[in-house]
Amino acid sequence: NSPYIILSDGFNPLTDLRQIIGLNFPNGQGGYNWISAWDAGITIKAPPGMHFNQVMSHSVISDGNAHYIPYLYIGDADGDEAGGYVSGYLKATWYENGAQIPYDRLGNELWGCGGPYKLRVEVWDIQANTPYGVPNNRYYGNSWVEYTVIPHNPSICYLRPNDMGDYGGYDGNVFHNFWGFS
Repeated sequence: NSPYIILSDGFNPLTDLRQIIGLNFPNGQGGYNWISAWDAGITIKAPPGMHFNQVMSHSVISDGNAHYIPYLYIGDADGDEAGGYVSGYLKATWYENGAQIPYDRLGNELWGCGGPYKLRVEVWDIQANTPYGVPNNRYYGNSWVEYTVIPHNPSICYLRPNDMGDYGGYDGNVFHNFWGFS
C-alpha cells in the first residue's frame, strides 16, 4: 500500500487538500478561530487592530513565501512509515486591488480605507514519501483558495470627482485612481 498523510491531530488521514489550506484567524481577544477552506466564499471581517501577518494557514505565517508544511505525519498500512516525510509547499499571500501587499507592510494593521483584501492560500506538489515499500509515495497534487477580508471599520476615504475636464481648472494628474488626490 502507498503511504498517506495524517493531519496534525495524529489520527485523521488527508483526503482533500482543502483540509490544510484553512486559516487560523485572530478573534480580537488574543486567540484564533479556525476558518475552513470550504467557507472561503464568505467575507471575513477583521477584528480591531489586526495585522496582516497575524493570520496563519496550517501554522504557516501569511507572508507570501513558500514554506514546508509543519505538523503533518506519514502513515502506511504496511508499516513502512518509518523515516517518511511530507514534501510540498504552502504559501499564503495578501493582495489589495489585485496587487501583492509588500512584505514590509505585512506587520501593519489592515487599513480602514483599503480593501477588500484577498488572501490566497495555495499548496503544491504535496506528496507522502517513505524510504521503503512499493509504492513508496503518494502524490496529492496542488490546490488553492482565496479568502476575502474586510477591515474592522471600513471607510470611504476619498471619492473620484466627476470628469471636469470640459470646465477648466481640473488637472487630471492630481487625482490618482488608486490613491485619490495627491
